[in-house]
Amino acid sequence: MFTVPHHGRQFLFMALALIVQLSKGYAQSGSRLPCDPEAATRIIAHRTPVPIVIDGRLDEAAWKGAVVSPRFVDLISGKPTRFDTRVRLLWDDDQLYVAFQVEEPAVRAHLTAHNDPIYSENDVELFIAGDDAYYEFEINARNTVYEVFFIWERAYASGGFAANPEFARSRLSGFNGVGFHDHPRGPRLGQFNWRFPGLRTAVHVDGTLNDDANRDRGWTVEIALPWRGMEWLGL
Repeated sequence: MFTVPHHGRQFLFMALALIVQLSKGYAQSGSRLPCDPEAATRIIAHRTPVPIVIDGRLDEAAWKGAVVSPRFVDLISGKPTRFDTRVRLLWDDDQLYVAFQVEEPAVRAHLTAHNDPIYSENDVELFIAGDDAYYEFEINARNTVYEVFFIWERAYASGGFAANPEFARSRLSGFNGVGFHDHPRGPRLGQFNWRFPGLRTAVHVDGTLNDDANRDRGWTVEIALPWRGMEWLGL
């Protein structure tokens, strides 16, 4: 896991998930994140002088000059993963840019509809965490996106979500996490039809998708997330 100081914010990464921490109080004891941000390795997200073309290829000068994260580690063992996965970040006044580079000798992906359960396939995941809510993003090698906006139930009213028709109770589903029965922050509410405003994504496969007749190099992902889309995360 590692954090990325940038533009007054802290970006926190853990294993194969990217967590963007927007809370100013993240470093205090009793962090709301699932790990200690102070124990994380830090990298820098550089400002790009020109907007990034979202085509899935990391061939632009800005990406070549971006800081590359350490190799991701296994979520359970903490040891380096079998195949190399890394991430880079850039930003400008309008957007946060995220790029994943995934080594995979046999690239496979079958699900194609938005919010299909692509977590059942190989994918990369991004979490952006605010004080009272967080955004979950996943993408597979077919450029299929799964996304959910989660609100901590204790903050539903105090955080102003209850007053927004977009987050009306009738549009939310209770969720207690994968394998969790009692999360330290209590229950959460998921808006499974929420779409990140202005989100753009692209994937490039260096090989042949779903064809094991040859060996692939892997795949790369580009994501553009407008800052304005993070309003309900406290930005």
